[in-house]
Amino acid sequence: KNATYGTPSSPRQQIPNPLPAGSYVEISGEYTQGFLSPRNRMYTVNGTDAVWEAGVAGAVWITKAKDTGGSIKYVGFQMTGANVYLTDLDFTHGARVQVGTPSAGYPIVNTVVRNLDINGGGITIAGKADPEKSENNVSEANNIVIYNNEVHHAGDMYDLDDEDYTGIQVGTGVRHVWILDNEIHEMSGTGVQVIGLDHSTSFVYVGNNEVYRVRQTGLWTKYGNGVVFSSNYVHNIIATQWSVSKGIGSQYKPHNLWIINNVIHDCTYGVRVPSTNIVPWLKTTNVIGNVIYNIHPQQ
Repeated sequence: KNATYGTPSSPRQQIPNPLPAGSYVEISGEYTQGFLSPRNRMYTVNGTDAVWEAGVAGAVWITKAKDTGGSIKYVGFQMTGANVYLTDLDFTHGARVQVGTPSAGYPIVNTVVRNLDINGGGITIAGKADPEKSENNVSEANNIVIYNNEVHHAGDMYDLDDEDYTGIQVGTGVRHVWILDNEIHEMSGTGVQVIGLDHSTSFVYVGNNEVYRVRQTGLWTKYGNGVVFSSNYVHNIIATQWSVSKGIGSQYKPHNLWIINNVIHDCTYGVRVPSTNIVPWLKTTNVIGNVIYNIHPQQ
């Protein structure tokens, strides 16, 4: 536990916290941080954008052991800091990833989350929004890439309550996010949802993801400035008693929403904007070049 470095024959029991620049952490076997049920743990990563030098400079890497593989079990893996790669791991038994937090004092920038298999959890990106909610807001979660992950089997698909187990959620105070090439399925909530208030969440690109067998909606935004849903494959969305199934859509107050070149089928609505805030309607939604078929009314 207290060793500076671990070895294959004598590994550390816990990930160092904080993690200095140039750290390279390999997880071998199941990592639980001593938890016996899902719990949150915040890790501070102090990576830099300098040329990588072990323990001295450059990004922080957290990945699986090359020979044995690695998984994170139970841990709500939260990160604050800068310049980190979280890659090639399995998350099980309620383990999930949280990039940043809505609490003050935990900024995060320049983060890549890729090649994860998340079974029973999800991915959340969150920052602390400027209280003035201005267009010039400087978010505390910036430059985040979510790439090539599989997120699946969270919540009870047959529960009669609104569980909202979201695959990938973008919260308030987030700017410059790319959600690319992920597969999201068997979730009792939405596949991808952007919920940041007003201008506090801006410039979110959701592209080339496949979303299927999730409840209510494949891709959705409630607020946000400059959200783009492009070239996604969204199909077989499940309706509930309180919400019809939608491939892609929005509500409340999106600004500069683009829905472009997606393929959508087997749901009640291909694209739906069911309700908007009572404000002078100066917002724009662009729906261009989508292929929508096998749309059916809810029985």
